[in-house]
Amino acid sequence: MPELTSYTKDTESNILANPPTADGQLAFATDTYKFYISDGTNWRSYQANKVYGNYSVSESSVVSSPPLFHFDASDSSTVLNGSDSQPSNGDGVASITCKATGKKMISDFATEQPTYVSATGTPIMGETTGDARIGGLNTLQFDGAQMLAYDYNGQTAFNRFAGFTGIAVFRAAVSSGNSSGWNPVFGGAVASGPSFIVRDLYDYASARMYISGAAVSRSFSSAGLAADFAQNNPTLVVLRTAVNKSTYVQLLDFNVNNTQVTDTTSANYASSLLTLQGMMLGAQGNFKAITQRFHGEIGEFLFFDSMFNNSAVNTVANYLASKWGLNWSDL
Repeated sequence: MPELTSYTKDTESNILANPPTADGQLAFATDTYKFYISDGTNWRSYQANKVYGNYSVSESSVVSSPPLFHFDASDSSTVLNGSDSQPSNGDGVASITCKATGKKMISDFATEQPTYVSATGTPIMGETTGDARIGGLNTLQFDGAQMLAYDYNGQTAFNRFAGFTGIAVFRAAVSSGNSSGWNPVFGGAVASGPSFIVRDLYDYASARMYISGAAVSRSFSSAGLAADFAQNNPTLVVLRTAVNKSTYVQLLDFNVNNTQVTDTTSANYASSLLTLQGMMLGAQGNFKAITQRFHGEIGEFLFFDSMFNNSAVNTVANYLASKWGLNWSDL
């Protein structure tokens, strides 16, 4: 086996533009997370992160790894009411199936089932004219007491990873009725799991990440978005977090009513992996009591166990923006 003669970190295009000059050279692509090993005259590539084969969110948008969770309220074939049938407008949703894995998020109790609202359904969240939907598509309505969960107690769904990407299309009602003001859109079933929460009590977005039970919040009240959230406007959010042995980095990119904001933060952290146990829509580990859940509409949600680069984010976000009648400015 040849000995390592040199190690390079660069973008994939720069690496491939410069063929190796000797055996034993190693290069790592910082944008695509591929390792390249020299055979003397050519680079041979190896993927550094998980690859499950291609997962297609549409015919024109392909990412390399399928999501752990992908729930799409607009696809009525994946949504079931309490009679295990495709729901009609106004039905309670007993389960919704992940389009990538076949996992189901369920609601065991009828009183906790979100409402299936068809594209021509009765307006909700204060509208008086026009369709109530996001982009004229079917959605799930949560009134502050509903939720769907895969493994509610976080007992069997266990995954460890060095980063994640959560992407959601939703509208959050300004007043959830939750006295804390925290309005959870999605999150793991246990307290230490990743999540995205809007703090509607103060009309601003706050991304909250839990690491080993400690909450790290980022407020966007200073980003000029208070007025946008105060109007129950449609939102496309991308929350990305990466962790290494000493520092985690969190990026939040979202478009609220076609106003786009990006935020980056980092902090000290003493572990190398995150743990995900269970997943919820309309709730998360710290806010899943019957009075602590999401108030608003959720259209589509994807969760990946890796931190996407900008190119992958743009692929999925542009697909969702086009589908749900939203705009997305490439990162």
